[in-house]
Amino acid sequence: DLWQVYQENPKDPNSFLPAREGTCMCPYVSPDDCPWCVACKPGTECDKHYFCDHAPFPTSQASVLMRDDKKLQVNYRGFDGQMYALIQKKAGDPSKYEAGPVYLGTFE
Repeated sequence: DLWQVYQENPKDPNSFLPAREGTCMCPYVSPDDCPWCVACKPGTECDKHYFCDHAPFPTSQASVLMRDDKKLQVNYRGFDGQMYALIQKKAGDPSKYEAGPVYLGTFE
């Protein structure tokens, strides 16, 4: 799956934050076996450990583009061969991304 690392202060070359997973992942079949994931809602202390509203699983190298609205968009191919996108929630703020469009079709 896709993890995120980013520099919090561009003037400090050592200000990288710890790697973060897309969202809380429960390794069990029942979500009840992972109460920390069930309780991890947007805005909670737990939420700061994750960068997205779902778990992106790319099967190819991701590419990052700057959109016209100055938000970053991360594009990647999924297991089903489709192209997926993650988009920054707020331009210039790398802390949160949300699901973007799914590009249907075959890309060679």
